[in-house]
Amino acid sequence: MRKQEVVRNKMGQKKVRKAIGVSAVAMMLAFSTVAVSTPQTTYAMTKAVKTTKESKTYKVVTAEQYKDKDGTMRANLKTPKVEGETKGIQTFNKEIERYILGIKNEYLNAKKKVKDTKDGYLDITTTYETMCNNNNYLSIQIITASGYGSGSQKSKAFTLDKSTGKIVTLKDLFKKGADYQDIISKNIISQMKAQMKEDKNKVYFVKGTELENMGAFTKIEKNQNFYIDKNGKLVIVFDEYEVAPGSMGICTFTMGKTALKSIVPTNSKLK
Repeated sequence: MRKQEVVRNKMGQKKVRKAIGVSAVAMMLAFSTVAVSTPQTTYAMTKAVKTTKESKTYKVVTAEQYKDKDGTMRANLKTPKVEGETKGIQTFNKEIERYILGIKNEYLNAKKKVKDTKDGYLDITTTYETMCNNNNYLSIQIITASGYGSGSQKSKAFTLDKSTGKIVTLKDLFKKGADYQDIISKNIISQMKAQMKEDKNKVYFVKGTELENMGAFTKIEKNQNFYIDKNGKLVIVFDEYEVAPGSMGICTFTMGKTALKSIVPTNSKLK
């Protein structure tokens, strides 16, 4: 993206960010004002067993796939499931199932709002990928793509601590009371500035740049989306439009244990 194009389009990007937001709910409510034809609806609920990379005791499969096509309204939602004997898997699977069900219900609600109209378009798809499956963690990332105009993507990751059987939150990775938000945020801002300096096509909403008035990034949320990558490192994830123009897509920032040494416990499983 050229600087001139960024400056020219930044006000439009701001409007898009407000319209789309980071939640599927906001996007689908936006679709409720458009029109769509209403031919007979067809549904397909299929069971599949598609494996991804696996460890000795954990296997990730597609437990369920929901498909719907109604004129220009379409959905294709895959629900991943972890198979294995280790504790905590049932709760982990239920959380993922609940998340996908929420997206499905949002789609159905959006479709109801445009049921009696003639024009419109919504195509929502979920895909998933196993980001980490080592001896310590299992991380699964679900990407939801909602097609309308330029479209939008959002991410949600689920991480299981294999030793405890518990779903990991971001604060669980650090010492009790540690100001992980501040440490991580400063690291991310440093990465943003370094990337923009190295590559003129990379643009972030950060102070000291021409786009800082778009809502400069200052701090991650307490429950910021994250996953553990295949190397055992922490990856912080931002949805499309959250910290950068839509052309940047979903943005990720990786940091190793060394960068977090002041806030991770001595027995940290991060690398």
